[in-house]
Amino acid sequence: MAGRAIEQRDMSIIEDVGRIISSSSDPADSLREIVKLIAGRFGVDVCSIYIFDAAKNRLSLAATVGLSEDMVGKIYMSIDEGLTGHVLKRMRPLFVTDPERHPRYKYFEGSGEEKYHSYLGLPLIYHGEALGVLVIQTVEEAGIDESDIVIFSTVA
Repeated sequence: MAGRAIEQRDMSIIEDVGRIISSSSDPADSLREIVKLIAGRFGVDVCSIYIFDAAKNRLSLAATVGLSEDMVGKIYMSIDEGLTGHVLKRMRPLFVTDPERHPRYKYFEGSGEEKYHSYLGLPLIYHGEALGVLVIQTVEEAGIDESDIVIFSTVA
């Protein structure tokens, strides 16, 4: 019975994301609303969306709940940098506890990410084309785990 409740919640969030996208004329507003929805619905400390610019081969922070909102539009990384770049380069989800110990970790001063101890990055793909990365983070190392990849992949 619990599985059915989870499935209904997952479908509900997908419907809610669809409503946000279809009712907004501003993509930046849509992204802000989507990260708020995901963070609130799943009770995570951080939900961020990084958008991929193929011409420049880089990701930029486009929306966040949990990181410093002042950093939106100011954090850029190539796909060869950081955990988030690694997600896009591999085109596969990446789950890491204690991300600052990972060899691909890259700290962005002023982001506030140093206090988060779990990281889940999921590629945003549409018809085989890389659009960006959805990042989920929590203060507690056990706030999310590998089993959450399935749920967040569905949302991504």
